[in-house]
Amino acid sequence: MKRTTTSISTQPLNKAVFLDRDGTINSDEGHYYIYKPEDFVFNPGVIEGLKRLQKAGYLLIVITNQGGIAKGIYTREDMFKVHEKMCAELEKHGVTLTKIYYCPHHESIKTCVCRKPSPYMVNLAIEEFHIDKKRSWFIGDSSKDVKCAEDAGVKPLRIRKNQDIVRVSEIYHFPVCKKVVHLLQINIGEKRRYRKPCHCSVFFRNNMPRKVHILLTQYPIKHSIQH
Repeated sequence: MKRTTTSISTQPLNKAVFLDRDGTINSDEGHYYIYKPEDFVFNPGVIEGLKRLQKAGYLLIVITNQGGIAKGIYTREDMFKVHEKMCAELEKHGVTLTKIYYCPHHESIKTCVCRKPSPYMVNLAIEEFHIDKKRSWFIGDSSKDVKCAEDAGVKPLRIRKNQDIVRVSEIYHFPVCKKVVHLLQINIGEKRRYRKPCHCSVFFRNNMPRKVHILLTQYPIKHSIQH
């Protein structure tokens, strides 16, 4: 009897940028929870930054904790209205969010498996959209976002709360190692510094924002290697 073999798909995996919502995509100044459409305001540079990332071939996926639902402060329907406004405004500029994952729970009410810093929602997206973790990133403004990204196996990039992400979006076109990511974080609000030189792509060095280029002149790139 002839043995049959199952063909394995060679279709390439997708790359994605995961995004926190409040404090990253939209401003949360003056509000602990954003659940009214009129309170939803995009942070400066977000729309342009997302356009650049989408043009570079990244899926755009939102990962957000919405614990106010569990607390009874607002409902899922309230949250959906906010998301409808967010998606409609982005669509006007040609930006499409692949999906919004949300956790409606809060640990003060009941524990769950999905609330960040758990990587549960990111892992769901990775499986659903066949995402290559090694080529994907997570942009967020809190330590929970960083932990979520690291535990899911994607590269974290922590920004300042309500920061303009246009310049941040420029780095995702290039393969970089962790030391360069940390150096980039100096430019976007983090204070971690590395003394050892980093040997990353010369191509990356020649195509980065000026401030980051100045930083990396202190850490000469001798040659291009794989990390």
